[in-house]
Amino acid sequence: MKLIELARKAVEEYAYGKEFEPDPETKEKFNEKKANFVTITKKGEIRGRVGTFEPKEELWKSIIQNAINATFFDAKMSPLERYEILSAKIEISILSKPKRIAVNNYLEIIKKIEKGMGLILKQGSKDSTVLPTIWEETEDKIEVLQKLSTNAGLDKDTWKISEIYFYTVETIKEE
Repeated sequence: MKLIELARKAVEEYAYGKEFEPDPETKEKFNEKKANFVTITKKGEIRGRVGTFEPKEELWKSIIQNAINATFFDAKMSPLERYEILSAKIEISILSKPKRIAVNNYLEIIKKIEKGMGLILKQGSKDSTVLPTIWEETEDKIEVLQKLSTNAGLDKDTWKISEIYFYTVETIKEE
């Protein structure tokens, strides 16, 4: 079973009140702990996106939970209705291990970030991330960093005094 099939089956089974348990081969194939996000779109619009930027559990288990949560429990979106599930598309982003961007001042952050990077902001107990797809919306580095700050519920310029990490993603899209 492939990851997209795993996510879709989990969402469909959940929609009908059933528990989904993947086969042993799938569990073995995807048993490494990897951070990931699952994005649900319908007619090109995001309807849910849930994930983690730190690996917490086996990839197969995390994909199942994130797919269900993105479809039905993303607090920023309205949940999909059962009839919408078949026409919704699933996208999975598997994150590399985040690496801290070492800088002496905030101006160096602007120089070191590049289009295509996923970014993480950590400030005290708050954190947030933007997936590399953010660069499809804007190429303005400051705008991306400000979005990272506001996503964490902080002032838009908090990125200047925060720890910033970057990561790359492997993206798998449903056709």
